[in-house]
Amino acid sequence: MVNRERRTKIDPAVAGMLNNLHQKQARRGTPQAEDRRQAEQRRQALRNRIMYDLPPEISAQVKTLAVELDCPESQVAALLIWRALAMVEAGEIRLDEYRFKSRSLKKKFNLQIPSEREK
Repeated sequence: MVNRERRTKIDPAVAGMLNNLHQKQARRGTPQAEDRRQAEQRRQALRNRIMYDLPPEISAQVKTLAVELDCPESQVAALLIWRALAMVEAGEIRLDEYRFKSRSLKKKFNLQIPSEREK
């Protein structure tokens, strides 16, 4: 007689619940501080944080809009960047008009933001 193992398929929802259960059991053995650190790392992994250098005038405008809209500054900036990128893609804005030679060894060009007088 042949001994055959019976294989059963596990529903994806059940597999997810089992996976969560195993993760919780593994966390039970870790100290609270370590658990908090891991939770923070998981939260940070979900975010895409990028830092940009902005002129003070632009930062102030973003802050003012955020106060008016009662929302986070990062969301105002993200929406404005998203909209500007769509305009660049549509040909409504040409960035090469703002480009000038750089003295840096890393980059050939810089982009210059026009002053209020030049607008």
